[in-house]
Amino acid sequence: MGSKRLPIPFVTACIVLGLLSAPQPLFAVSTEKVLYSFKGDSPPRADGASPEGSLLFDAPGNLYGATNSGGTYGFGTVFELMPGANGKWTKTVLHDFGENSGGFWPLGSLILDEGGNLYGTTAYGGDTYGSGCGGSGCGTVFELTPGANGKWIEKVLHSFGKGSDGQQPSGGLAVGPSGNLYGFTTEGGALGGGTAFQLTLEGDGRWTEKILYSFSGGVDWQAPSGTPVFDGAGNLYGATIYGNTAFRLARTANGEWTEEVLHTFGQGSDGSEPSGGLIFDVEGNLYGTTTEGGASNSGTVFKLTPKFGATNSWTETVLHSFNGKDGSEPVGLVIDGSGNLYGTTQWGGTFNSDCGNSYGCGTAFRLTPTGSTWTETVLHNFGKGSDGNTPLSGLIFDKAGNLYGATAGGGAINWGIVFQLMPDTNGKWTENMLHSFGHGTDGADGAGPSGVILDAKGNVYGTTSGGGNPAACGGHECGTVFTIDRDKSGKWIENQIHTFRGKDGADPLGNLIFDGRGNLYGTTAQGGAFYPCGAYDCSGTVFRLSPGRKGTWTETVLHSFGGGTDGQTPLGALVFDVSRNLYGTTLEGGSNYGLGTVYELTSEANDQWTERILYNFCAVQNCADGAYPNGGLVIDAAGNLYGTTSEGGAYGTGNVFQLRPVGHNQWIETVLYNFNGVVPIAPLIFDKAGNLYGVTSGDGPGNIFELTPHANGTWTENVLYGFTGGTDGGDPAGGLIFDGAGNLYGTTFLGGDLGCNQPSGCGVVFELTPSGNGRWTEAVLHAFSGKDGDVPEAPLVLDRAGHLRGATAGGGPLYNNNNGCCGTVFEIIP
Repeated sequence: MGSKRLPIPFVTACIVLGLLSAPQPLFAVSTEKVLYSFKGDSPPRADGASPEGSLLFDAPGNLYGATNSGGTYGFGTVFELMPGANGKWTKTVLHDFGENSGGFWPLGSLILDEGGNLYGTTAYGGDTYGSGCGGSGCGTVFELTPGANGKWIEKVLHSFGKGSDGQQPSGGLAVGPSGNLYGFTTEGGALGGGTAFQLTLEGDGRWTEKILYSFSGGVDWQAPSGTPVFDGAGNLYGATIYGNTAFRLARTANGEWTEEVLHTFGQGSDGSEPSGGLIFDVEGNLYGTTTEGGASNSGTVFKLTPKFGATNSWTETVLHSFNGKDGSEPVGLVIDGSGNLYGTTQWGGTFNSDCGNSYGCGTAFRLTPTGSTWTETVLHNFGKGSDGNTPLSGLIFDKAGNLYGATAGGGAINWGIVFQLMPDTNGKWTENMLHSFGHGTDGADGAGPSGVILDAKGNVYGTTSGGGNPAACGGHECGTVFTIDRDKSGKWIENQIHTFRGKDGADPLGNLIFDGRGNLYGTTAQGGAFYPCGAYDCSGTVFRLSPGRKGTWTETVLHSFGGGTDGQTPLGALVFDVSRNLYGTTLEGGSNYGLGTVYELTSEANDQWTERILYNFCAVQNCADGAYPNGGLVIDAAGNLYGTTSEGGAYGTGNVFQLRPVGHNQWIETVLYNFNGVVPIAPLIFDKAGNLYGVTSGDGPGNIFELTPHANGTWTENVLYGFTGGTDGGDPAGGLIFDGAGNLYGTTFLGGDLGCNQPSGCGVVFELTPSGNGRWTEAVLHAFSGKDGDVPEAPLVLDRAGHLRGATAGGGPLYNNNNGCCGTVFEIIP
């Protein structure tokens, strides 16, 4: 490309403007034909898997796109599909991403200049690979240039993650009025909440980066998503996922940029978590989607209308709230010349058997304006037969008015497809498949599940504290990590992905967490490098499980605790900060009488992790700062850590604490609240206003509490509900979760059905609903009977369809008076 500045408009911009110049036909029936099937990362044709960004046309009608995995090295590809005779398409891999300085895992859409060069971003890799962002690199902006003999040459224009630079771009690029490249990073920046950046091509062919704005996690919130969009005056628009804002960045006279929040979502049924970027119509109105919120908490399509006068303001209108049957979690929009909006939803719709869930495989939809109202039409339901599922990309038009997009899953062998939707005259839609992908699993068992999480597709992951392979663990049952997926018949199948062997850990009790690359992280309460020691009472580990080919997973022990000053018995879930450092607590160990620690794990070169103790509890007289932290940690946007201790504090029954970083490697603990007679024993959660919520047990059957911060630094406790120990449940232990409407959900491990062969009951799943004036109403959603589970003491998770999933430590079909074996994983459907 040399030093030529990118021309405006791009080839793709010409096509879009041409489509907007005249009304487009309303879509109807089409015929289906498989044009090309991808092979994932399977030799001899390793050509990519799971496309997520929108597709791109060039002037002759060739399609370009990217896959975020698969290919020769398993880290994604850029591909081209060329139409040929008889409706056949020929695919060419233009570039294979590898785990090196060239970047890997492309997520956003591509752009094309008039010279035929492609530009895009990768979420990982670059010059900071091996050190930045957990050792995976912080991402790149890249250019692909066509060379001789059909080969394409990659050039990294910028590597993220150095100093106050941004980290992990996850959306596409935009071209500004002067030909500079613009984009967003979801993390990093001077304040840690992500950035808006500009890349300028200099005369010597180098590209220089300028940070236009650093998001703070405060009033401007954090994690800008999607592709930036410009207005005619050169102002830049976007949205933040965390904090739920639509914003504008305006250039000032001195060349700096200022931010203005146009709308804050989450004020009721107006939607929450805007994603997929924004688009303009010809009148200057903005349109976008939210993945959550709305009348049924399945997401919305919204419009922002400017009002210019003495004070500029924007008014939001919800054009459509999805209800699940017509789709759930929309992911972006495109507009035609008549003002109709088109998009896809990740979930929902009619079919669900082929996408491993019970809430639909996604839809393509149209919204048609009629006066002040909008009418939705479902153009296509994904998930039937060899159809694709989970469309994570937006749609694009060709010159004939056909729509094109991609799905991340489904197809002939389940690695996703590229599809075409063609209009006809009968008002219905069928799909034309361009591409499909595949995967594999294996299965085993365990005992005593201790919590579950969901991946983006709704598959369940968790740990069992017992079970596994005793022969591999010195005759003991050291526990497992498992996944539970639906097969094509709708049956749930459990697969073991790791069996602990003692030296790599034993008795995993804390919940797992994912990183951005799909790796799982967790802790074991026992085992470690010194195993066997005593019976098998070693001090525990922090581990990572990395997915490989054909459903295999590789375990890495990041740290093995020694039982001394570095801590012992990690129990609570881990948390990441924006720099991908890990934080957790140990129930015991440390330098002050062995009453627990807060620790940090930092990734160094060559994937070596270093542990540092941030705080040793019982550092003051009578352990007024707390002792035995067992609930794990939560982190706020400023990087402060929050947790609970089960002993110590002013009254000896525990407290809520904050750890605040100050200076270089210094942390200060502040006790936010001391409990008197009740004990906090589960993770805390935040609401959108910064209040903390948790559960206590101890003096009585337990309660649900809220802590509210005040300007003078004090916090006030409000008990939202006190359990009776009867049919409403007793002794909550698993933490809480919110839904989009502000309702709280949790479990108690006692109470409920008092006829379940346990005198104190087998536990319940409950809902707390705010009823005004600070009052909350409890409803029991399910009381366990023993044969369907007993002792639900792990946190719940909420899937996109509003279904609750969780685990019980005991019970199951073999349950009787003398046998509580062996635990269940359950789902509760509203």
